Amino acid sequence: MNRFTHTSTKLGAAAVLVGSYVLTSAAFAVPPGVTISGTAPDLQGKADYYARVAADYRARMRTDEKRAIIYFTLANRWDQKAQRYHLAAVQAAGEPVYRR
Repeated sequence: MNRFTHTSTKLGAAAVLVGSYVLTSAAFAVPPGVTISGTAPDLQGKADYYARVAADYRARMRTDEKRAIIYFTLANRWDQKAQRYHLAAVQAAGEPVYRR
């Protein structure tokens, strides 16, 4: 009975972590109606800053820590924000944007 309790506790914790990741990634997704405006150098500067913040969170993340999922989520959020600003800077510069 003890092994069953231990296994069910682990499965429950894993389900909570996956659920929290899905909810936070859905919450940080940008709605299609949101636009980013500005000049190309300003937008690229913001994109570079957000990429540095994401790299900082990735550097703090260690897989053996309890807070690793928090740093992982924050790094992904800042990466996505940096990508959006980089694409906006490319569009503001008048270059064609090719998305995968």
